[in-house]
Amino acid sequence: MQAKSIKPLSLQRLSLITVSVMLLMTGCGGGSSNSNNSNTTDTQAPTNVNLTEVVSNSDGDISAKWQLAKDDTTPAEQLVYQLHASTDPNFTPDPQTLIYTGNNSDSANVMDKLTGGKTYYIRLVVIDKDNKQTVSDAIPVSVQGGGSSSYQQPSLTISNQTSAKVNQTIDMALNGGNLTDVNKITWDYGDNSTLVTVTRTVAGSDGLVTTTSHSYAESGEVTITATFYNSNNDKLGTVSQKLTIAEDGGSGGDSTATGKLPATGMTKCADYPYNKEGRLITGHHNDNYLDCSLNYDADGDPVPAGQDGHVQAGQKMSYTLLKRNDEECVKDNVTGLIWEKKTDDDGLRDKDNTYTWYNPDPKTNGSDVDTNNGAGVQNGGNCKGSNCDTQAYIQALNNANYCGYSDWRMPSYGELNSIVDYGRINPAINPIFGDTKKSMYLSSSPHAKHNFYVWYVYFDSGRGYFRYEKYAEGKNAYYVRAVRSDQ
Repeated sequence: MQAKSIKPLSLQRLSLITVSVMLLMTGCGGGSSNSNNSNTTDTQAPTNVNLTEVVSNSDGDISAKWQLAKDDTTPAEQLVYQLHASTDPNFTPDPQTLIYTGNNSDSANVMDKLTGGKTYYIRLVVIDKDNKQTVSDAIPVSVQGGGSSSYQQPSLTISNQTSAKVNQTIDMALNGGNLTDVNKITWDYGDNSTLVTVTRTVAGSDGLVTTTSHSYAESGEVTITATFYNSNNDKLGTVSQKLTIAEDGGSGGDSTATGKLPATGMTKCADYPYNKEGRLITGHHNDNYLDCSLNYDADGDPVPAGQDGHVQAGQKMSYTLLKRNDEECVKDNVTGLIWEKKTDDDGLRDKDNTYTWYNPDPKTNGSDVDTNNGAGVQNGGNCKGSNCDTQAYIQALNNANYCGYSDWRMPSYGELNSIVDYGRINPAINPIFGDTKKSMYLSSSPHAKHNFYVWYVYFDSGRGYFRYEKYAEGKNAYYVRAVRSDQ
């Protein structure tokens, strides 16, 4: 029987105290950030933050609905929506209570996050680009389903990682977790084949087979899913992974990107207050935050057509926060790429770790093949958890099976540019990516002409450069955000 939804009676607003208020720089003609002077602008936290419905189905999953919020500085599609859950009705949302993050949506389905048989209190949090947030009143929901307290979800490992070929035998295995209370596993291979059910034979760790194999007769993308049930046939959880089946047994697709282009994030336009000599007209000023419907600004200066704010080319930026193995990573719903999310814990993925660029392969590092003089510098940064160069860091991420994956890599310059949000500044990136430095992040791309130079993106405003000092000299170390292809 489905739980009834309960409407909140009032709205509780919470405004975070920001360290500084930043002026956005958008459009053409430059601009500046005034984060450290007295010319600040008062902004409000999001309004119209109402969680309208939360229900639980018989499987123990919950679905929530809310009204789209409003904000005085942030476009609706850029607001970040979070759901938080706790058994304490008076809880304050924090990273430990987070169960969902998304953009530009008014509902969410949350699976396998809560324990069946318990009552949880759900709050909606809406965050704007100034990091101000509003928290809704809590709605109680009784979570149905078996929800064994000892069950812990395992990870799914596929022998061919993310791609295979037609008629190839593919091995699958469940690793880790706690399956003591699991009595049955149902495998769905994502094609038209019959579901495979494996039932426990005896109690204990050896009484349940957690491996299987399958082959596919046709090419295409499939999702392999394992579903777990207890002895009462209550669903405990699911784990799934995508797999691309290729005709020729190749990679199954482009390993770097999908070719889909996200929008720039710009929604405002700039004026052109200059004379024929390109000098600023006396008494006029540069305005980079104008409504794009204007033809002229208040000074009578033209607002040129064809700006990003006018065209709005590309698909709207959209991200999903993934949680696997108690770790978080971010999926770009436009390009399909999955990105590393930084932490603030003095560990392997800490936001403050820096690395020197190092790639010893002369075929990809831009070196002279005979001399390999552009490999970079090993262990020249300042970090924890690995040697402090890009190759060592990527190896450490893969050895740790971060977020359930072992195919992390350095992003190309184009991929790194794809997550720049030019509608934001300091940093120019969606908050879903977590702590991001207003500094340089290295790409895997060496400069085509200068073999001692490498491209990077400066995430203060999204500027892109090739490094002007020889990275082989090891004078500088910068930040890294790893990526993988979700094929």
